[in-house]
Amino acid sequence: MNEQSTQREIERLEKLLTGKDAEIRALIDACRKITSSLNVEEVLLFIQQSARGLMNAKSSSVILLDSSGEYLQIASSTGAKQGEVKGLRFPSNKGIAGWVIQHRQPVMVDDVGSDPRFYAQIDQQSGFRTERIICAPMIFREQMLGVIEVLNYEFGSRSQESSMELLNTFAGLAAVALKNAISFDSLSHSYKLLSEQARTEGSYRSGNRKMRSVYEMCSKVAPLESTVFLRGESGTGKELLADLIHSLSGRGDKPLVKVNVAAMPENLVESELFGHEKGAFTGAVGRKRGKFELADRGTIFLDEIGELRPDTQVKLLRFLQEHTFERLGGSETIKVNVRIIAATNRDMEQAVGSGAFRTDLFYRLNVVPLEVPPLRERTEDIPLLVNFFIDKFNTELNRKVEGIGPDALERLLRHSWPGNIRELENIIERIMVMREQGIIRSEDVPAEIGAGPDRPAQQIGAGGKTSPAGLHDMEQRMIQEALEANAFNQSRTARRLGITLNQLRYRIKRYGIEIRKN
Repeated sequence: MNEQSTQREIERLEKLLTGKDAEIRALIDACRKITSSLNVEEVLLFIQQSARGLMNAKSSSVILLDSSGEYLQIASSTGAKQGEVKGLRFPSNKGIAGWVIQHRQPVMVDDVGSDPRFYAQIDQQSGFRTERIICAPMIFREQMLGVIEVLNYEFGSRSQESSMELLNTFAGLAAVALKNAISFDSLSHSYKLLSEQARTEGSYRSGNRKMRSVYEMCSKVAPLESTVFLRGESGTGKELLADLIHSLSGRGDKPLVKVNVAAMPENLVESELFGHEKGAFTGAVGRKRGKFELADRGTIFLDEIGELRPDTQVKLLRFLQEHTFERLGGSETIKVNVRIIAATNRDMEQAVGSGAFRTDLFYRLNVVPLEVPPLRERTEDIPLLVNFFIDKFNTELNRKVEGIGPDALERLLRHSWPGNIRELENIIERIMVMREQGIIRSEDVPAEIGAGPDRPAQQIGAGGKTSPAGLHDMEQRMIQEALEANAFNQSRTARRLGITLNQLRYRIKRYGIEIRKN
């Protein structure tokens, strides 16, 4: 090799090293960006933006594999119609992305039009014309999370092999960042769930035998996948039971989507539940994902299911049988993994007998029926619920109410509560809007509550039966028994009763209960 040739080789190597240094710096900057957040949506956006910048591409997408392994879903994308493309699902064996998922290796396609693996449907919906693709898998410890695609890229000074290697390296780093964000999100959700359960655990206790049986059944059925049908009067706490079942299930860290069928306009129920395509009806200016799609891998709570229209009943029945549906105005069959919890205050047997509700759908929903008793049949729960709502509104209204006096509580026990727990909650909130601290007294209770002969004052015992000992004796006995059951540990006893420690100490002093040291 002569001197001139040697010099040219040195210059070529210097350029190569300089190019590599620039790539490494760009990769480091991209990693800084994608690890700057633990919010899943932000991390997805940063991955998509960084991939586009690294590859000097016109567009980029992050496509995730769902838990079933059957579908891919676009989680983040660029372009004028990114809103329509985001959330688009397609089978995991379709397209170049599907090939990468199956073969777990990157691929580069310079002319997608001539490649049989190309899935043109996405271009048709987005209006973007794809010419070239590099697609790399995001794999974390052998777990396939999804792929990164860059479209219509420019090589610049890099070779094709170098470009594919760069994106593949970035995809591996992106998988770590995404998995960290997903794990953090799951931990945060669990922490919030535990905190909420700790705050509201009083609402899951009951002194009533029937209600305790309902809670026990909820605990047993929660880990299963069975459909649960909650039946009872309006305001009895069916939504709270749905929360409990979902939180105790294996889907507790996934969405719980709540739908009140009776609150939706009749002509929009199907669209709300199953979604619609653009142009499906007047005003449908774009695609909309329905509640069932939003609840994928989680739970959907269908309240007031007895109000469902006959045509929508047919579609719901099909979903229960096959777990598939089509959006309104669409032909694509969509499959999701959703558990159903339904609720109603209607007499469903009468509705079935009159033809207002399909017999086959009723039996599909009525797999695990739970009858929630009205508040008038479980009056022993009223003290627990009152204390729970006092704690709640002390926080929300910045109050310092210590508890409720016996005369005020006796008036609440006289009332028949046609609105059940919801009515009781509204009454306590109304009282605490006016009273800022101290003890709720009889004169604080609205005049219409417990002033008439709704219920004899002595009907406060178990199951609503007569308790001659009266309110004071019953409350004293409950506290005495709870203290003994918890070895006179006042903190544990307060938690068991669903009241604050201060409220328990107030009652111990008022009733002169002796605290024994063990």
